[in-house]
Amino acid sequence: MPRDNFVSRILLKRIKKIITISQGLKDFYVEKFNVIPDAILVAHDGVDLKDFLITIDKDKEIKRLNLPTKKPIVMYLGRLDPWKGVQTLLEASKILNDIQVVVVGEGSELEIFRKEYPNVIFKGLLPYRDLAYNQRVADILVIPNSGKSKVSSFYTSPLKVFAHMSSSVPVVVSDLPALREVLDENNSILVESDNPENLAEGIKKVLGDKNLAEKISQQALIDVKKYTWELRAKNILNFIWK
Repeated sequence: MPRDNFVSRILLKRIKKIITISQGLKDFYVEKFNVIPDAILVAHDGVDLKDFLITIDKDKEIKRLNLPTKKPIVMYLGRLDPWKGVQTLLEASKILNDIQVVVVGEGSELEIFRKEYPNVIFKGLLPYRDLAYNQRVADILVIPNSGKSKVSSFYTSPLKVFAHMSSSVPVVVSDLPALREVLDENNSILVESDNPENLAEGIKKVLGDKNLAEKISQQALIDVKKYTWELRAKNILNFIWK
């Protein structure tokens, strides 16, 4: 984020157009630096659909990851930074009986988390090339971003949002403005951020209603087609040259 100083203001006056990854960032430039709204394009991050629209042998992939076969799998994929909210899911795991929480990712707290949450399976960092297969193993994918961070609440456009939407797996996500720019009640289950009990309720709601799980996951597949990298590039080029 640019600092609010003389140099930033001079530079921003010389810039003709700005591209941001979220509406929250656009609002920041308009409100903080008086940039004309029409000079800013919101171009969310995106996805290469061909990498994620795959078919898998789920039992085979579960065995590959050495995961239990008789429990529903709730999975988080990503870094373990505090603003990502993974600890909210870890706390929720304590009340998710007969449900296996799996965390794929790395961070400075990984070894501490392993000791504090022995009921959770931590896979550490796995190759990105396996992401499409790993997320399809889950019965639910979780994006538990924390509302305590401005980046998380207003400025981010997580790549995994679009990867998860492409997975045919239902998504449970923190109800934050930045995430609501793409996700809503029709294509996901929105829960209160930083609230383990509410997150657990959202997870149980999906697991207990197959029709709901199918409905939101299929709507996500439809909606994510608006966020391909190709369309993003076309929108940016049209914005630059108009």
